[in-house]
Amino acid sequence: MKRKILSLFLILFVVIILTCDYTPVDTSSLPQEYLYNDRINKKEVEKLKEILENLEDYEKDCEEYDLHKYMKYLWDTNIVYNESVYPLENEDGTISPIPLMYEPVCILSVRDSSLETEYKKGVDYDLVNGKLVIKETGSIPRVKHKEYWLDHEISGSSFPRTGGGYILYGQGEPFLSKQLAVTYIHLGEWKGEIPKGKSSLLPKTTAKLENKEELKIVFYGDSIGEGCNSSGFHKVEPFADDWCSMATKYLKEKYDNDYITMTNASVGGMDSAWGYNNYKNVSRLKPDLVVVAFGMNDGSLRVPVNSYTWNIGKIVERIRSENEECEFVLVATMLANEDVAGFAGFQEDYLPALLGLEESGVAVADMTTVHKYLLSKKRYYDMTGNNVNHPNDFLARFYAQVVIETITG
Repeated sequence: MKRKILSLFLILFVVIILTCDYTPVDTSSLPQEYLYNDRINKKEVEKLKEILENLEDYEKDCEEYDLHKYMKYLWDTNIVYNESVYPLENEDGTISPIPLMYEPVCILSVRDSSLETEYKKGVDYDLVNGKLVIKETGSIPRVKHKEYWLDHEISGSSFPRTGGGYILYGQGEPFLSKQLAVTYIHLGEWKGEIPKGKSSLLPKTTAKLENKEELKIVFYGDSIGEGCNSSGFHKVEPFADDWCSMATKYLKEKYDNDYITMTNASVGGMDSAWGYNNYKNVSRLKPDLVVVAFGMNDGSLRVPVNSYTWNIGKIVERIRSENEECEFVLVATMLANEDVAGFAGFQEDYLPALLGLEESGVAVADMTTVHKYLLSKKRYYDMTGNNVNHPNDFLARFYAQVVIETITG
């Protein structure tokens, strides 16, 4: 009995402490144009005030595609620009509070996908218990439950759903145009594995970057490498670059080197076997660095791990046989949507195999682990461009950032 009483006392004590830690406090000393977490405490108010005072006005929002803001490492920043969410209704017409990657202490803006329309705090949205709340009486367009979870097939716009029924699919329009962009400040920490810098495995690339020499980069992969479904790829606002272009432009600016060039030899729908059989598409370009990004389609096709590894290894070997100075970044793919029947397969299994290929001149950029962590924080449809296996602008930024950290870190 004493143990039970003690346990109940400890639980009550923890609840009281947690409640006290998030007792609402006066935020009148903070700029009133922004929306603050209803659980903010005094210490957080002071920290937030300091952050806001150190930000220039142009740093407090992102009204258009901005390379520098989009390449701010999302695992190492207190401000998140244009994180995407998808305002999907429940079956009863309500929208559940939407989780973000971090718990915001302050929302700076909520915009439509084009970034042109800014919604109003307290009118269109609120911040409650650390989550974004879409107000029923506001002007934010919502996605109907029955438009996403389908009871019948729509040719070209649906796939069978895991467990029965159908689920919405579309390249760009059904998702990119409906997602919202949330810019906010948080005081949390990235709890996942931090992407590793592997410049020590890429000595020739590193030397060319540091010496401002010519660097020819070739990106070689499937539709994700091709650029699907970045807004720039689809030629819709805000015209954000695909992750390959984003990474290349960032390298050029970081190293002040206009002799860094890129060619994208990726082809949608292809797998690693196609990559091996068509390696001459790359070798004839005489690259200095090849970013190999196959794996999504292999995983969905259930290509055995040893076969996939052999194909990737042969791509490296054959290109090296024609250009021994070439170095490689092998990108471990994002994951497929488990709610869509048949697409989530062996994708995650390829990561250890790719890591086994690392050596001098070959480094792995691990998007698999990053995406898996993000899926513990956010919903798949909040950061996809087609609801099956493509990133949107937000997730494409992670691709670019992980590749850049792999090359330069």
